[in-house]
Amino acid sequence: FMLEGELQEAFGRRRLEKRVKELKDHYIICGFGRMGKIIGKELRNRGVEFIAIEKNPISYEKEEILILEGDATQDDVLKESGIEKAKGLITVLSTDAENLYVVLSAKGLNPGLYIVARAGEEGSEQKLLRAGADRVISPYHIGGLRIAHTVLKPAVVDFIEFATKAGNIDLQMEEIPIP
Repeated sequence: FMLEGELQEAFGRRRLEKRVKELKDHYIICGFGRMGKIIGKELRNRGVEFIAIEKNPISYEKEEILILEGDATQDDVLKESGIEKAKGLITVLSTDAENLYVVLSAKGLNPGLYIVARAGEEGSEQKLLRAGADRVISPYHIGGLRIAHTVLKPAVVDFIEFATKAGNIDLQMEEIPIP
């Protein structure tokens, strides 16, 4: 029983390594907690390839999600996720310090990488941008504005939710690049 479990884990690791080597122009999600899962779900719904890096992964085998167990602040873990061939990186770790460290490491490993980082505290946004993040999102700021707008402009918020909600077939907003 124990041998079978270890063999199964070894084969699973090999299968993961093979799938990661095949990735190209993918996204890396650092932190697969509440936010990371939502981001992953949206990317998967759009057919975008990604790999998640999580220190404490829970079994997601049923969902066929690539999850690399490890610390995203470590260069070797980022390399293992295929950062050299990645299109972008999203870091939503629990602290601003960890996110800052990931941004610095990622830019050093792949200077052309598009990076989106989460900021929790005021003042962290500028530090993350200086470190190399292309965009910084503050969930608390966005959430506060959304609540205020829900009270002040409920019809506008309802329309935006209707237009942008995933799975809404009647109306979708899309971005179309015009050269």
